[in-house]
Amino acid sequence: MARDRRHDPAAAFPTSPGPQSEKAVGSPFRFHRAVLAVIVAAWYALLFRRPEWMAQMGIGTAGAWFVDTRAVLAASDAHALGISPHAHNPLDPFNQPHLYPSWWFGLHALHLTSADTVLVGAVLVLLFLVVALLQVRVRSAGEVVWSALILGAPPVVLACNRANADLLVFVALSALVPCLTARRAAVRWLSPLVVLAGTGMKLYPAIAAVLLLAPTRPRRERLAQFATAAVLLTAFIVSEADVISRYAEFPRPEGFFTFGAAAGPQLFGVSNPAITGLTVALMVGAVALWWRPTAGWAIPLAEHRDHLRFILATIVLVGCYVVTVNYLYRLIFAIWMAPFLWTAMTAPTNRGGMRGLARLTG
Repeated sequence: MARDRRHDPAAAFPTSPGPQSEKAVGSPFRFHRAVLAVIVAAWYALLFRRPEWMAQMGIGTAGAWFVDTRAVLAASDAHALGISPHAHNPLDPFNQPHLYPSWWFGLHALHLTSADTVLVGAVLVLLFLVVALLQVRVRSAGEVVWSALILGAPPVVLACNRANADLLVFVALSALVPCLTARRAAVRWLSPLVVLAGTGMKLYPAIAAVLLLAPTRPRRERLAQFATAAVLLTAFIVSEADVISRYAEFPRPEGFFTFGAAAGPQLFGVSNPAITGLTVALMVGAVALWWRPTAGWAIPLAEHRDHLRFILATIVLVGCYVVTVNYLYRLIFAIWMAPFLWTAMTAPTNRGGMRGLARLTG
């Protein structure tokens, strides 16, 4: 009996996605990616040798690298010694309180301490950059230039300088789309665990569970996976209730590199109702702008995985912008948007309005 292709993720998302795929482009694709890797490596090597350049970009380094990794390791050290890391941690040079879930305390079981800050931070940054390079499909010299600008932009540099946990969240959530589009059901059922893993590092990745409803699998399967994720995430959040209850006690991030609608009053000197109204108006306008050129638009098969990454980035960034206030390194997730936008700008099957919107946003 013939297999029902409507319920076959491999049919909807083929392994060899088409003429723009990595396999089809071949050696030029690998050459462009190699050039991009050299440029990115050279840029971060220069920043390591010349940290004053980061200050010129407006990035406060506190005279050190990997301060957020140091804070997490110090929190684990404090917990192992019976000291509450949720207050101002005396083992951290900057006395930063621990704002993340308790999973991070497991670092002590791995025999990782504050003395390993440079090693852990460097491995985290390298892992992030490798995964980011694999996410960005460069097929021309122009895309190499744009990719280098994205990977070397101040928000990404800020995340790498601090070796913030967002880098590891990015790495974890990068596995979500491959899991959702896998041929094997067992691999697709790893999707709720991927979302849980991201949430165990920071709470905001819980919103990525929305992507589990994407029509890449049979309706019953995706609803079951979403329900599984909801149960796992609810249990996790209940177990972390003490940490969550402390969030209101900590001051909000301030300064130019803040990210979130609630930062508007402080940044622009306007009232909370005004910034709320402006945020709602911008979101409605963005939906209207997107809806018109994309109505009835069928995503080519070659672009489905890139499209899902684009949607995942949108879910994470919009959710964080509306609900939380954080630093601008949260924009590292915009890396997932670039390949889909670049393809949409040039695809001959796209209408003029769609190509124009892609140029505007990409």
